[in-house]
Amino acid sequence: MKRPVSKHTRPVSTQPFSLVSQVDLDLRRETEYIIGRAQQNYATVVTISHLVFFSTQAGDAWILDREERCALCLMWQGEVQSYDIRRTSEGSRVSWPMNYRLEKGDFVLTGGPNEALTIENYPPHAILDAIDSQNHHRRMAAKNTRQERP
Repeated sequence: MKRPVSKHTRPVSTQPFSLVSQVDLDLRRETEYIIGRAQQNYATVVTISHLVFFSTQAGDAWILDREERCALCLMWQGEVQSYDIRRTSEGSRVSWPMNYRLEKGDFVLTGGPNEALTIENYPPHAILDAIDSQNHHRRMAAKNTRQERP
């Protein structure tokens, strides 16, 4: 069961902008696509590099940064949220207002000192699989690097 998020309980942005630089990534286009899928109540997962874009049948849309464990809510229960993504000559800059972690099947968001929100049994398994897949590849690469050292 989801716990409702209100503007009063939403974590406050404490993170600076981070640069997302990948030649083939049009962050605005991907953002619009995943919001459109959420508006149609389609569960969709798109992974590009270290980013996971996902929408749910409940009308939610998010971007997760798997490396930095940052989260950006684009749409919540059918309502588009305010977010800050800027295009620069170097790539796209994203203001990540929250950090996330996964705990026993729950999505735990933190945005500042002593501010946390837990959404139970969320996100859907496909998103968890996308995140876990990246973590598995990272662990395997680290293991292979350690084995190659003399």
